[in-house]
Amino acid sequence: MLWLALQFPRLGLEVCAQESDGRPVVLLEDNRVRLLNDAARSTGIQPGATLATAHSIAADLVHHQRDRDREEKRLRFIAETLYRFSAQVSMESPDALVLEVGASLELFGDAQALAGAAAQLCAELGHEACTALASTPGAALALATSGVADLESVPLAQARLPGTGHLERLAKMGAKTLGALMSLPES
Repeated sequence: MLWLALQFPRLGLEVCAQESDGRPVVLLEDNRVRLLNDAARSTGIQPGATLATAHSIAADLVHHQRDRDREEKRLRFIAETLYRFSAQVSMESPDALVLEVGASLELFGDAQALAGAAAQLCAELGHEACTALASTPGAALALATSGVADLESVPLAQARLPGTGHLERLAKMGAKTLGALMSLPES
């Protein structure tokens, strides 16, 4: 089996801010900047800034509150659109999809061509997608989310491991990547 993961790093912003006319746009969650467009980034606004701080940096700032329901509906729409590449499409909320594409290679050529076509379709729908191919859905998702080329280099914080309480404990032990985690003794 071969899995293609598509991770949408700006999904929430893309859902809320279709047209920005070049103005700085931020997506807020708990009154803090969660995502921002390039225009907002160029002003110096940083993720985690408060709305007041962001407005003090860019007076013409447009802000939107995060809407997880709209994001999930849009992710479902993208998933349904990607069925043309695979009959096995799974949502990985809040911002990713995985497709089993091994069975589709004869139809689309090689795996890279299929991944490129899927990313292009997402771009036509107005969504930036980071893609990765791997032999398991989790590996493909970790690679797409982190943007690195090999699993051993994936930071644990971006590996989408189940449970969040273990990350701090593993970091204190010196395990900050999947490679470091895999090299620990099983016991």
